[in-house]
Amino acid sequence: MQTDFSAPLLSDFLDPAEIEVRAAGAGWEDGTAIVWLKDTWTGASNPATVRSGVSLRGYLEGDDIGRTAIEGATDLDEPGVQAALTGMRLHLIAAHGQQYLAPVQDEIDRIGDPQLQIAKDERLREAIRQRVADGTADPETVTLVATADAQEKELAALRRRYAVLLWRYLAHLYRHGMAVEGIARWAQQPAATVQRRISSVPTAGAAAITGVEPKTWSAYVARGQAPAPDDYVGREPVWRLATVLRHIDTRPGRPGRPSKDAHPQDEGAYPQDLLEAAERAARQQRIPRAEWLRRAAERALPYATFDREDSIAPALAELGGWLDETREEALDAEAPRNEREFRAAGYGECLTVVRDVLSTALDGIDRHAAAEAYKAAASADPTQTAELGAVWGRAMGTELAAGILHGLLRALPHNADDVRFRASLDDPEQNLD
Repeated sequence: MQTDFSAPLLSDFLDPAEIEVRAAGAGWEDGTAIVWLKDTWTGASNPATVRSGVSLRGYLEGDDIGRTAIEGATDLDEPGVQAALTGMRLHLIAAHGQQYLAPVQDEIDRIGDPQLQIAKDERLREAIRQRVADGTADPETVTLVATADAQEKELAALRRRYAVLLWRYLAHLYRHGMAVEGIARWAQQPAATVQRRISSVPTAGAAAITGVEPKTWSAYVARGQAPAPDDYVGREPVWRLATVLRHIDTRPGRPGRPSKDAHPQDEGAYPQDLLEAAERAARQQRIPRAEWLRRAAERALPYATFDREDSIAPALAELGGWLDETREEALDAEAPRNEREFRAAGYGECLTVVRDVLSTALDGIDRHAAAEAYKAAASADPTQTAELGAVWGRAMGTELAAGILHGLLRALPHNADDVRFRASLDDPEQNLD
């Protein structure tokens, strides 16, 4: 049975404000708290030496997870004790966050490398897989390969889940002031890697931290509902971790999702008197009320054509978000090679289809003919008639449409072959210079 891992959001991690600080007394061992008391203890190197001060003990849901002593202190309010208290709080929230990461990592370790169940030698595995594909393998071998493939999918899902949880864990510890070295120790990551994550959060990381899909984050950025990138790494937008956390702290609620007390059905509703008037007018014209409202809206033109949330920007953001996410998964060194190659093939084919559609549309636009038709019509009759305006509009329309298509074609990445090649390597991140 597959382990059920609930999906903690950033807000589910333990907040330092939730940690009670209390003097030693009955019952404090049962909860999450930091307990302080005046204490004495023997010297580490000389048991005959007795030292005294304030002792702090950290308890996480009743488990004793850490102790520290401040020699010479007599009260909780002393600066040395307060500094130790801050460190103990960070220790508690880090240990609490490990409760989310550790089970996923344990499950990843338990599965190991499913391909080794087929055979340790790669060439032998390929030969066995070929027999299964040819239909010449015995039932036990077919079952073995199918089981390994199923575990590969499970492992890939677990790794993606761990990657999301790790982003949230790092963000939470950084948010509450833990130093890079401390984050690296708790997250079991090199300090340089942690520093890079803090200064350069990609789309997938920002989406993981905020609890949305990467394409949704990209759409929010395109609509101005999330911060613009702080920088770019190649064509990849990146944000500082502080920028992402500031967005979380200052937004009124999750973008696109109303608060629990909101009543979306009332938002933007038509006043009752307007609906009644529309109903009467629609009956007089013998058309449905919805049709009457549509015609009324058309008569209210002109309006800002592209200044709408349902215009081209979200569609482009969705395309860009999907490409970014798929490319990142294709180059994920932790993913199995067959999954990386699957993602890389999809990435390249998507680019090919979009480029072919745009190129076909562009080839169908005859800008020269439209421009020449306008020149001829204007020379024949320079008067600004409606007929001449229509010819002018066709010339402008073809020119502007071609410009839009050209711009979209230029914006498409040209790295499909490189992504496909790197995805086939044992280490897609290796330096090939």
